[in-house]
Amino acid sequence: MAKLTLTQIVNDEKMEASEKLEAINKKVKKARKAYGNEDVVIATPRVHTCDGLVDLKYLSDADKAALAAQEITSIRIRAIEATEATEGAVLTREIERLLATNSTLVNILAASDNEYI
Repeated sequence: MAKLTLTQIVNDEKMEASEKLEAINKKVKKARKAYGNEDVVIATPRVHTCDGLVDLKYLSDADKAALAAQEITSIRIRAIEATEATEGAVLTREIERLLATNSTLVNILAASDNEYI
């Protein structure tokens, strides 16, 4: 099987949400290693939901996958804009920087240990 891009991962309708999260996490770890911050602890963010502000770890895998899709789309657009505006900028490096410092994607596998949630 060919390696999937992040965009392909989040758009794959056959892939379960938990599989998407694992695949995203693998790509983000690769980006963090390339960027050089794989040992830096980045705090798990609180995210806005229709029910209020919630720590990422309390979201379902499906909700995390949807949130990750939004973040990845935003990163793709911001990276393209940045490299088009800066002569000599490298798209891959800009994407690695944005992935490596995105608190949502870095912590996409965060999970609650509460047995009721």
